[in-house]
Amino acid sequence: MPTLPEVLAHFPKQPLVLRLKSDEQKDGEELARDLSRLPRERQKRLTVYRSIAAVAERLPQLRVMSKAAIKQVCLLI
Repeated sequence: MPTLPEVLAHFPKQPLVLRLKSDEQKDGEELARDLSRLPRERQKRLTVYRSIAAVAERLPQLRVMSKAAIKQVCLLI
């Protein structure tokens, strides 16, 4: 499995959804720390799914999606 830096380097301009396999707070905090090092323009093209509390708290400008929000959107379609 590629690392986050490898994925970001391979897709430098594309919008990406980053899905964490864990809902652990520490994993969200680690992701938020890594994403906070990225330029603001790159952050604008990223969305995080799962472990969103830590990411949303540290990076409020970043888009986040919860499982509940996705279910709600799917029910509207």
